[in-house]
Amino acid sequence: MKHAIQWLPGVETLRRYEAAWLSHDIFTGLVLAAMLVPVGIAYAQASGLPGIYGLYARVPLPHA
Repeated sequence: MKHAIQWLPGVETLRRYEAAWLSHDIFTGLVLAAMLVPVGIAYAQASGLPGIYGLYARVPLPHA
């Protein structure tokens, strides 16, 4: 298990996660989404690209 935690650091965080944090984390995620979606669309359109490209740019890609 120790080897898996070294390669997957989120596992250790999940092990220590408290249920009381869930409502705050959901609220924070919704606020960030509400802010980042329009900003992403606006940047793309200001660059002369279709707005959907701004949304694609906001999606995190997995690390290689």
